[in-house]
Amino acid sequence: MGKVVNIGYFTGAGLSLFSPPPLINKKKSKGFDSIKAHKILATIHFSAMVATNHYKHRDKKIHKASAYTAFASYATAVIVLKF
Repeated sequence: MGKVVNIGYFTGAGLSLFSPPPLINKKKSKGFDSIKAHKILATIHFSAMVATNHYKHRDKKIHKASAYTAFASYATAVIVLKF
């Protein structure tokens, strides 16, 4: 089950990361906004997912902490975009 989830997750991440930019250019906003926060949280989430996979058989404490970090950063990224 875990391997199927990993394949689906990293396939989606790859499609998202390597997709072309939008054709319509919007003005870039200065300062910190919800999109920039979402991108930062997405980076944290991706790193935590990689760490979770790396430590699954090596160190259970780090595996657990990285899994909680992945969940918290994902949930926060969704909330940031929603509100």
